[in-house]
Amino acid sequence: MTQPSSAQTNAPVAEAIDDCGLRFLLASRHHVYLLNTLPLRQRAQMQQLGLSPAYYVWAFHSESQDELLNSLPCMQKGAPMWAEMRQFGVGWWLRNINSLQRCAEKVGRPFHRC
Repeated sequence: MTQPSSAQTNAPVAEAIDDCGLRFLLASRHHVYLLNTLPLRQRAQMQQLGLSPAYYVWAFHSESQDELLNSLPCMQKGAPMWAEMRQFGVGWWLRNINSLQRCAEKVGRPFHRC
C-alpha cells in the first residue's frame, strides 16, 4: 500500500477553506517553510516576530477558522504550545468561543496536575 504524497493529503484541507482563509493558510505555510530553511539567527528573529498581523485579518474574516486552526503545525502534531500559537496570532482571529476554549485547554494541559 502506498502512502499519499503531502500534496494529496493537503488537497481536501485547501478545498474546504474559503478565499480569506486560503490567504492566511498560504502565509502561514510560507512562514513555516522559512522557519525550516533560514539560518538560526534569522529563524529566531522570525519566531519572535511571528506571522504578520495583516494575515490575522484574513483569518478573522474566514468562515473556516476551525480548518485554519487544525492546519497549524502544532495542532497537527497534537501538542499545541502557546509560543507557536502566538506566532500565528490565534488569540486574535479565532472567534468561536468553544474552539478557543478547547485550544486553551490543550495548551494548558501539560501544566495541569491532578
